[in-house]
This record gives sequence, C-alpha cells and structure tokens, in this order.
Amino acid sequence: MILCFRMTTACQKKCVPPKYNDSELTKGEAVCVDRCVAKFMDVHDRIGKKLTAMSNPEQQTGSGALPGVMPK
Repeated sequence: MILCFRMTTACQKKCVPPKYNDSELTKGEAVCVDRCVAKFMDVHDRIGKKLTAMSNPEQQTGSGALPGVMPK
C-alpha cells in the first residue's frame, strides 16, 4: 500500500503539471506515467532481489556458508 502511494506521488509529481485544465492525461503525460511506473517497479524488484540474496547468503554461495568465512 505504501509502495503504491509513493509511486503514485512520485510519478504524478514528475509527469503531471501542478495546474491542469483537462480531466484526461495528454499522450505525453500518459507515456511519462507509464515509463515512470515501469522504472519504479523495476527498481523495486531489483532491490527486493538484492535484499533477499543478502538475507539468504547460502543461496549466493550454494554451500550454506557465510560469505568471507572459510569452512573448517
């Protein structure tokens, strides 16, 4: 829910002018919003994967050992 609010706020600020007279988005605004949402979701996905990999170090090395720790 918070992600949706942050994305909506960020993309609206970037793509829709503060003063507008038309109830519909222009083509340029719609393209901007589409690209903004796609980039936002891509970054969110990449960060999620990185955090998951960091919290599960055994998946990175495949051995179950912590990175940088020599097995005995």
